[in-house]
Amino acid sequence: MKTIPEIENKYITDGGSRCPSCGSIELDPGEKDSDSNYVRQHIECNDCDASWIDVYTLTGIDKLEPGKPQNKVFNVNNIKYDTDGENIDLPTHLSVTIAGAHLMNDDEISDHISDEISNVTGFCHKGFTVTGLDT
Repeated sequence: MKTIPEIENKYITDGGSRCPSCGSIELDPGEKDSDSNYVRQHIECNDCDASWIDVYTLTGIDKLEPGKPQNKVFNVNNIKYDTDGENIDLPTHLSVTIAGAHLMNDDEISDHISDEISNVTGFCHKGFTVTGLDT
């Protein structure tokens, strides 16, 4: 007689297509429920009336069709400019919008903001602080 782990292993190896009790392919899948870790589905065999619960885990995604990039607005404050000692009236606060920021890491966002400060003002800077606001 097979042990429960052997029966379960064969069921999984066969792709859940046969009753683990009698081997029938006449299975009736019931409703699914889920939590953050698993999806469970009640299964019944129409030939021997055995019942069990299939347990599914997420193993990956397939055929992702990305949506449009979401914009994120960053409030850039306390901008310190490199003006070689010249007294120039430059903004110390800017708002920078980055499309697709949710796909970037913090270093990439900081680099983008740094470039944008220089593009907008025409000056290099020595640093800044940032707060992000979802839009």
